[in-house]
Amino acid sequence: MSKRIKILFDAGPLVNGNKTGVGRTTEGLILALANEYPDDIELVGHYFDFLGSKKDIEVPHAPNLRYRRTVLVPGRILNMLRRLRVWIPFEFLVKEKGDFHLFPGFIGWPSLFGTPSAPFVHDITYIDYPKYVNGPAQFDLQTIMPRTVKRSAFIITNSESSKAGLNRVYHLTKPVLVEHIPPVNASIISDKEATERVKKMNVQEPFLLCFGTIEPRKNLVGLLKAYTVLKPEIRNTYALVLGGGKGWHDTEILQTLKELKEQGANIIQTGYVSDEDRAALFIETTLYLLPSYYEGFGMQLLEAMTYKTPMLVSDIPVLREIGADAAFYIGTSPEEIAKGITELVEDDARRKSIIPAGQKRLKDFSWPKVAREVFAQIQKEVQ
Repeated sequence: MSKRIKILFDAGPLVNGNKTGVGRTTEGLILALANEYPDDIELVGHYFDFLGSKKDIEVPHAPNLRYRRTVLVPGRILNMLRRLRVWIPFEFLVKEKGDFHLFPGFIGWPSLFGTPSAPFVHDITYIDYPKYVNGPAQFDLQTIMPRTVKRSAFIITNSESSKAGLNRVYHLTKPVLVEHIPPVNASIISDKEATERVKKMNVQEPFLLCFGTIEPRKNLVGLLKAYTVLKPEIRNTYALVLGGGKGWHDTEILQTLKELKEQGANIIQTGYVSDEDRAALFIETTLYLLPSYYEGFGMQLLEAMTYKTPMLVSDIPVLREIGADAAFYIGTSPEEIAKGITELVEDDARRKSIIPAGQKRLKDFSWPKVAREVFAQIQKEVQ
């Protein structure tokens, strides 16, 4: 048997707070590689864990997957040095040498030995819509990302829209893999359990649902305003449930929420929820809403398809690319959102008619396919 290819990877997205899209994608990619190539790949993940402060973290496991921690130096110190152009070789952090370096969370580290690497660039918000990115992340992506791209052997991204943006900005001559990411951690629960879980969250049915970090890119202010202009009989029947953790540049969103709740609007914030509660909300909702101004991919569309949930989403290129004919599309103004909600909640047959298209569309997304394409490119670079 030939020698295993040792892939060192940045495991930070797996342990840095509640998993959002980047963390979930990282978990899916690493497990797919580990499971698809148990005899060909050795995976070694690195993360910062200053003085063992990260408690009860859950990371993926496999026989050919292990982790190394940096415990004596805070990650923020080394990140600060990186911002000052003091580049720490990745091998110094992992404390071993690999054949390839994989950076699933955008930004990478240089190699002491010139080891080939690839970043996963999940979106190009920092390029095209910088106002939607929080300050520190925006600085890092605009100032450090060009170096990461330059030294990479190839780049992974998750949509043709992002690929076009990367080529436009960085004038790439290296391969860019477009990997449509399948649903990650889709929990399978019964309808009965879903109903019970929703009740425990104090969410009344029927309801409309939207998941997303509280940030401007998600167009939550537009959604909230749309909810207020719905016909009274719809607004009085359907609660609006917002799931997701605290984000950035959220002053206007939080102020709008506060004002509407004071006026008696039936808006429920769940905060970050477990995978099982997330599944329950998808299963029980009447309609899933994603009115974003910008998305890098749109994982929620695939989640909605998985749980046979009709969805109303903004008509932007990437969501058309992922959703195809398995979603209803609307503009991003409050009036257009409200019009779409009204048409679909009042027409059960039309709303549910799209579910079979979602089941068919899901078959186009496969973790083994992603793993095979990424590993094939890695093999080309390490030969």
